[in-house]
Amino acid sequence: MKRMRVKSSLWLVVLGLALLLYSFLVPGTLPGWRMDMTENRQYSLSQGSQDILAELPQKITLKFYYSDAASRELPQLRQYADDVWNFLQEMRQYSNGMLVLEKIDPEPFSIAEEDALALGLQAVPVATGKNLFMGLVATNELDGLQLMPFLQPDKAVFLEYDLARMISGLATPVPAKVAWLSGLPATPGIDPAAGQATPGWEVYRQLQQLYEVIPVASNATELPADLGVLIIAAVDNLPAELVFSIEQFVLAGGNLLMFLDPLSERAATAADHLTGLEALLAGWGIEYVADQVVGDQEYALQVSVSPEQPPQRHLAILGLPAASMNQDDVVTADLEVINVSSAGFLKSTATAQLQSVPLLLSSSRAGLLSATVVAGIESPAELIQDFNASGEQFVLAARYSGSPKAVLPVPEGFAGTVIAQAQAGVQVIVVADSDLLDDRFWVRQQAFYDQVVSSAFADNGNFLINAVDNLLGSQDLISIRTRNITQRPFTRVAQLRLAAEAELRDKELQLQQELAQIEARLKGLQSVDLEGSRVSPEQQAEIQLYIEQRVAARRQLRQVQQSLNKEIRALGTRLKVINVLLMPALVVAIAGIYFWWRRRRVSVV
Repeated sequence: MKRMRVKSSLWLVVLGLALLLYSFLVPGTLPGWRMDMTENRQYSLSQGSQDILAELPQKITLKFYYSDAASRELPQLRQYADDVWNFLQEMRQYSNGMLVLEKIDPEPFSIAEEDALALGLQAVPVATGKNLFMGLVATNELDGLQLMPFLQPDKAVFLEYDLARMISGLATPVPAKVAWLSGLPATPGIDPAAGQATPGWEVYRQLQQLYEVIPVASNATELPADLGVLIIAAVDNLPAELVFSIEQFVLAGGNLLMFLDPLSERAATAADHLTGLEALLAGWGIEYVADQVVGDQEYALQVSVSPEQPPQRHLAILGLPAASMNQDDVVTADLEVINVSSAGFLKSTATAQLQSVPLLLSSSRAGLLSATVVAGIESPAELIQDFNASGEQFVLAARYSGSPKAVLPVPEGFAGTVIAQAQAGVQVIVVADSDLLDDRFWVRQQAFYDQVVSSAFADNGNFLINAVDNLLGSQDLISIRTRNITQRPFTRVAQLRLAAEAELRDKELQLQQELAQIEARLKGLQSVDLEGSRVSPEQQAEIQLYIEQRVAARRQLRQVQQSLNKEIRALGTRLKVINVLLMPALVVAIAGIYFWWRRRRVSVV
């Protein structure tokens, strides 16, 4: 026993000396050791990044400018800087020597600081009075240059994708051309009412970062040349010449991404909902009903109507989970949630020229609503009263492929070559909603120093870029981008809430209607008193009766609304008990068994 204790003590001394030697002699020589235990390996290099790095055609140099002294009192930034550097080193291991790393400390008044400022990196003033640099400069062998002016910790989840996109862009420096034909206010411009510049939507900014985006006017008669993808979103009465040009573009092998919408909240569409694309869609066999909206009891999101009222479920504003997405298609595989608003639906006719594959589906608890009714409601509760689920799953987005024939007449005076049929398979993606592109449905913006940082809470932007990348033939960046949003919805809570609402909905609506009638009658009686007219004792008694009825109705309404959350609160209590008591008890039990086993083993020896 004594010999074993001496031996154990010697091993502890040797281990301590080894740690001291490592700490003093070789700091920073080895990359950080870590184990990624997340479900989708969120913090490990994805296969898409590995493929991009393994196939680099030329050397890419990454210079990481980081102010060590200026960040001494900012531990979170220092930790993030270490994470960035470790991640860069991990990327270098997969590049076959084609990725070169440099770490540069731009100290005040140094040449490195002058270079950082000249390159366009951002210097952030910190409390110590110094300027903090934490940016990346990437170059290739052909004088190509790309920057990340400042690496915000708030965007850490996007780091891998941003790096892979930057490296891929330098490896293939000629961006694809993407045309944007839309009636949405997504492009940067000037607000005539306020006289100020508008930055445009996040989806458009992301498109500009990745591709050469070419805006196309809605009154144009032809498309630009050498396009990779044409995006059409919420258009209104396109001219026949332009629609013919779109058909010829697709038949020639061009790729098309369309966002149709029966009720676009941000586009000034005509009352007849006509886009000008009806004949083309019908010829291809794509059936789209322009005046009906899909309502869904299961996927409906809760929205705030007013500060005085609790959030209400809106049947036409949907949060589509992964279960509603085609997991076999690269565009939607691995996405977690897409938010849509007043979306339509798609079908294929019996004479369809194109084969369809659904990308986004409603639940089976969905039904159809009139677009006019949805546009005119004052409260989401109005949609619930007479809603009946059809039991059918509606297609909200689909991929169409095949070799279609031309279906549109040749415009008068057209002098070009007419393609009668596609010689190769074409790819068209159609989405029955355009509101999903709007910032308010998928991204929130917040200030970070003097920059505005966009933080996505849904995969709407990923869906758009995935679709464009897929139509262009790029799969590696898709596999990286789909890892960005990590949402773990409380599905059990959602099911409990939905069941409780279904059970108590009628009672709640009845009480709300009664309360509205009481308020109206009471307001009428009190207005007589305010005008100075004499109120009889009978009227005064009636006022008092209505006041008492109002109090009672409000009390009942509160009880019903509290009942909605009763089972959810019970579930929360059970989870708290598990987290607070059972898990520590399990740890204690395992530790007790281990020490008992050790003690028994020592006794036997």
